[in-house]
Amino acid sequence: MDAIKTAARVGLRKAKRYPVLYRLWYLLYRRNTGVPIPWFSARTRLYVDGYPRSGNTFVQFLIKNLWPSMEYVHHFHSIAPLKIALNRHIPTFVLFRYPGASISSNYLKTFAMQGNISTLQIQTDLRLLRELTKAYSDYYQFVSMNTDYLNLIDFETLISNPASVMVSINQEISEQLQLHRHSIIRSVNEIKDRDFGARDPLGSSKPTPDKEHAKKTLIDSIGQFEEYGRCLELYESLKETSLAQHSNNGSRKI
Repeated sequence: MDAIKTAARVGLRKAKRYPVLYRLWYLLYRRNTGVPIPWFSARTRLYVDGYPRSGNTFVQFLIKNLWPSMEYVHHFHSIAPLKIALNRHIPTFVLFRYPGASISSNYLKTFAMQGNISTLQIQTDLRLLRELTKAYSDYYQFVSMNTDYLNLIDFETLISNPASVMVSINQEISEQLQLHRHSIIRSVNEIKDRDFGARDPLGSSKPTPDKEHAKKTLIDSIGQFEEYGRCLELYESLKETSLAQHSNNGSRKI
C-alpha cells in the first residue's frame, strides 16, 4: 500500500509541472478539499509560494494582516503555478529553506495530516521520504533556472527580520496597494508573535524537543539519498542569488 501511495505521489508531482493538468487537478480535486486556496484571476496581484514547511503560512499570515483586501495566490507548492504567474507577469516571491529542515518537517506534517499525531515515535517510510526529497530538488531546480524573474525569500531572513520581507513585497505590488515603510515595520512588529497555523504537535511550525529529535533522525536518513546532494547545491545557489538580489536593492521586476 505504501508503495502504491508513493507511486501516485511521483505521478502527481510530474503532472503538476504542466499548467493545463494542474488546473484540471485544482478544479476537480484541490478546490474541494482541505483549506481553501484561491486560483489565479484578473485581480490577482501577487503569488507567494515555496516548498512546504518553508514559511508559507507565516508569510500568508503577515500579508493577510497588512493587505486584507489584496487578492493573491499561495500554498500550491508546485512548478505549474510558478509558470502561470510568470506568464501572467504577476509579481512572484519564492520561499526557500535548508533542505533537511523543510523535507523532514514536511514528512512530519504528512503524518499529522494522516492523523498519526498520538506519538512522536515516527516510523520512517523511506519511499515517501525520498519522494519528498525529489520534490524539493525538482521544485528548486525550476526556481534556480528562473531567478531573473523571481524574488527569493530566505527562510532565515523571514524568521529573523519579517518586516524586511514585507517591505520587499510592498515594492512589487501595485502602487494603489503600497504602504509606507514605517507603517509596515510597525505592523509586523505588532503581529509577528501571534499564534497562527496548525496546532497539532506534528503540523505546528513551533519547535519542541521531541519534534526536533524526530527531525534529526529523519535528516540522517535524507542525507543518504543521492538526490539530497543536489538539494544542498540548489540551496546554496539560491542563498547566493538571494543575497545578490537584496544587495542590489532588488526585488526582481517581471
